Amino acid sequence: MAKIVVLAAGSTGDVEPFAALAARLAGRGHRVTLAADAGFESLAPSDGVEFAPIRADFQSLLPTAEGKRPSLRGDVFPVMRGMLEDSWSVAKTRGPEAIVAHQKTLAAPHIAERLGIPHVQALTVPMLTPTREFPLPAMVRHDLGGLLNRASYRLVGLLTRPYSGLIRTWREDHLGLAARGDPPAPARTLYCYSPSLVPPPRDWPPEAVATGYWLRDGGGEEPVDPGLVAFVAEGAPPVYVGFGSSVGPDPARLGAAVSGALRELGGRAVIATGWGGLADVDRDGDTIVIERAPHRWLFPRVAAVVHHGGAGTTAAGLLAGRPTVVCPFQGDQHFWGAAIHRVGAGPEPLPAKKVTAQELAAAIRAAIQDPGVQRGAIDLSQRMGREDGAGRASEEIEASLPKTATSQHRRPGGRESSLGDDGLASA
Repeated sequence: MAKIVVLAAGSTGDVEPFAALAARLAGRGHRVTLAADAGFESLAPSDGVEFAPIRADFQSLLPTAEGKRPSLRGDVFPVMRGMLEDSWSVAKTRGPEAIVAHQKTLAAPHIAERLGIPHVQALTVPMLTPTREFPLPAMVRHDLGGLLNRASYRLVGLLTRPYSGLIRTWREDHLGLAARGDPPAPARTLYCYSPSLVPPPRDWPPEAVATGYWLRDGGGEEPVDPGLVAFVAEGAPPVYVGFGSSVGPDPARLGAAVSGALRELGGRAVIATGWGGLADVDRDGDTIVIERAPHRWLFPRVAAVVHHGGAGTTAAGLLAGRPTVVCPFQGDQHFWGAAIHRVGAGPEPLPAKKVTAQELAAAIRAAIQDPGVQRGAIDLSQRMGREDGAGRASEEIEASLPKTATSQHRRPGGRESSLGDDGLASA
């Protein structure tokens, strides 16, 4: 048994997989603390995992519906500073033997240096490991060829460079370290997405692993509004439309496009307004409008899913075997939309900022009527269903633990694994 701190930050799609991983690690006998923004405490497992709130309110950093964007020093820096300070407070109090951290939290390598423990970096999108097979997701959308694809990963440093001064001050004032230290390299880099959707590149090193999606044992079902249950049950499977935490420059224009597409199709729909990406959608007897959807319950009951391409929503839709239409807003959403189309589980992605009602209607029609897309979605779902991402990630984390921390771990199903002399889990 080892003491492990799991640091998570971002949107629901970022935090939810880490909560599932924390639950799996606790189920394997570890003492686990999940540290995330207080707004995500409801995601923490009720048994075996301690929740520690940190100031990581990334929702406050989204552009407003009026187009106001957060300023770096006035809005972003305070959130990052609070997240760094609280992450260290949690680690100092819990005394972990390892840290598993979403890359957005920034703190893990420095805390690992201060405590002399290993850390595992993790992300929902393969941005941290250079490859020749595809360019840097979220920043480069088109294949540049092998050499330039690999070179594009140098851009990752640009994402954290604005916070370098903040980190140096935090290292000195809170960790008692030199401002410009030498944090240890991560013991593992774990990507919580399905290798059936995007196969691991052949030039990745062994310590970079696409584990499969991290899901809660038993489904982790959320309470479902009785009105939604009644609506879904009273007619043909509806189309789901929702854009999660994404907020575009014109929510009303996107709402009009969605409403127009649904009118043209003439079917039933569930619309989730999310964090503000949609506004002024039409409401009638064939449409129910909710704020957020219980994906694990709803998606197996719909005809198709239309969403922004966030990693978490992508996982839920594909695991349910539903044809998927992606309307990406930014970042890695374009990457997942292209991957879904490439494996045949949905039509080409339609960028949210310029999608029209006619284009969206045609894409939804293809998703629900094209036998090839239907088969592609079901086939991918079946392959993903055979993966155990949280279990694989747990084994990789256990293989990274100091040998003094633990010598034996129980795998799901009661099988044992022990850490060999090379530090890798073996059956």
